[in-house]
Amino acid sequence: MARKISLACPPAPPEADPQGPGMLRKTYAIKLVTPLFGGGVETSENDPITLIRPPSIRGHLRFWWRATRGAACESVHALRQREAEIWGSTDNPSPLKIETTCKNPPPAKPCAEYLREDRNGREVYKLAWKPPFANTSLPYALFPFQSDNKARQPGKFIEAMAFQLDIWLPEPSQMAKRREVYNRQRKALSLPELSPGQDDIENELEAAIWGWVNFGGIGARTRRGCGALYCKPYAPPSLGQIPAWLRQADADYGPFNRAQTRPWPLMRAETLVHSRLQRPVDAWAESVKLMRDFRQGGTGRNAGPGRSFWPEADSLRALTGRGDARHRRSSTLTHPISPGNVAFPRAALGLPIVFHFKDGADSANDCELYPQGATRMASPLILRPLAVNDGTQAVAMVLRLNTPGPESLALKHLDALHDLPPLEKNHIARLELADYAHSPMGHPPGRGPKRSAQGSALEAFIAFALEKGFEVAS
Repeated sequence: MARKISLACPPAPPEADPQGPGMLRKTYAIKLVTPLFGGGVETSENDPITLIRPPSIRGHLRFWWRATRGAACESVHALRQREAEIWGSTDNPSPLKIETTCKNPPPAKPCAEYLREDRNGREVYKLAWKPPFANTSLPYALFPFQSDNKARQPGKFIEAMAFQLDIWLPEPSQMAKRREVYNRQRKALSLPELSPGQDDIENELEAAIWGWVNFGGIGARTRRGCGALYCKPYAPPSLGQIPAWLRQADADYGPFNRAQTRPWPLMRAETLVHSRLQRPVDAWAESVKLMRDFRQGGTGRNAGPGRSFWPEADSLRALTGRGDARHRRSSTLTHPISPGNVAFPRAALGLPIVFHFKDGADSANDCELYPQGATRMASPLILRPLAVNDGTQAVAMVLRLNTPGPESLALKHLDALHDLPPLEKNHIARLELADYAHSPMGHPPGRGPKRSAQGSALEAFIAFALEKGFEVAS
């Protein structure tokens, strides 16, 4: 027999009603300019019910608030207090209410398919990319959505989608009242009280929206241009006005790129953009090609035998003492090689890195590189199209976030090593890494100045972008 409870449900507090008194409504019309991958509760899967999930948007806006307005906080403690007051924490809820509306979303489509071929009576499956990814550099950014196993089909994507974002926020007087309520609750729980702060949070929200729709995205792989967004009121009016647009944003939401660094990523005042307008997907492909060529193309790899110009492969062979006999002599490390002079400069571009050798004799060096004590370090580089005017055209863009790099590194799943010395900062960047022949950090073709005299892969990538027609827009 079901138990009945005679008590009536208590009325919701006034602040629980997003349309109640003292609440402002902000509405944003947003559209995708590159395809959306993932974004659901399952990793790398489109959500079958809610394609654009408010919790995901809240997380993105929280990040871009830190990158813009968070620069004014002098410490992690100050950042967390102000962040909690606006975006919420485990101790107090956010005053912002977020809703999304997506009418008639397009269906998800496979990004590739496996085609069966018959090669001399042998069944072979070949991965064939579908438009808009076929015959472009884009698959380089989409490797998580590929599969070497024909039983697991490649991922799906959604493109040409628009949605409406509604956010309700309290007026300044309501923010002050909320703080009083929260402080009474926190005092009763012996928690530190929220200190008096700025009660007008509309500009805090606008800064986060500006950063998100121009430099972020939704779904997976947003730092490599997937799910890139456009919102007309926040976009640059034209290609030529991008520098003035950035300066105005610095005045409104910054200042960006302060002299002091912070333990969290910060927006920088300068952004690299290409000099021509294209379709957004073509601008996206151009920015991805930049990274592909730097890491794996003619800059990062020998076009003949295909040997890498980066020192990581030689470093692993040196550490394990195993590898193809043809590669015993290192072309990237100083001799004699010891654990102290191995190098993993690409760690500065994001972690983890999976090392997989094609030659059978080198396969004993297959392993993964992680930041010490963590599972990943997001890339400080954002590559995506920056849509201008009405959103039908865009420029290829590179944004370098001002973010702390890894302090130390850890190699995992390397059976040949048990007592590996710590890999520290000097294993990521040092002067000699710009000196060996064909170093990606060294002299470009034509013997110009070194891309990074400090041997930094991150600095070298920015120099490489400038060589390829990108310009600093600031």
